Amino acid sequence: TVGKIDILINNAGVDSIGPMHMKDPAAIIKDLAINLHGPLFLMRLVMPGFIQAGRGTIINIASRGGTVDLPFNTTYSTSKAALIRLTSSWQAELQLGGHDGIQLYAIHPGAVPSQMTLAVHPEEIMGEYSHLVKGL
Repeated sequence: TVGKIDILINNAGVDSIGPMHMKDPAAIIKDLAINLHGPLFLMRLVMPGFIQAGRGTIINIASRGGTVDLPFNTTYSTSKAALIRLTSSWQAELQLGGHDGIQLYAIHPGAVPSQMTLAVHPEEIMGEYSHLVKGL
């Protein structure tokens, strides 16, 4: 048993990098499950306690990728955009309900060296599409 939860930080993230039309559907489902569904259901889990206590903080680690186009990172960008909207929409919902002591944040930390980002090899991704940019 854990004690009372005051803060939740959703920091998981995965990305099945590659052309969207070539991505394995299972990889797409995994990206959305970890990047969006995980935070959503954890937020739902802690929210009743936050409402009862009249306070609490949720920090969702989003991404700049949720606000700009990231070719070959489509499911990542989509899931992070949805996480940003989830955070701000739920915050508005809480404020309308008079729950001003509960704060939700979507943080965009910028590029962070991690297993996910260090696994990116643009030359492999671009190999298939290099013919499109030759001569430009």
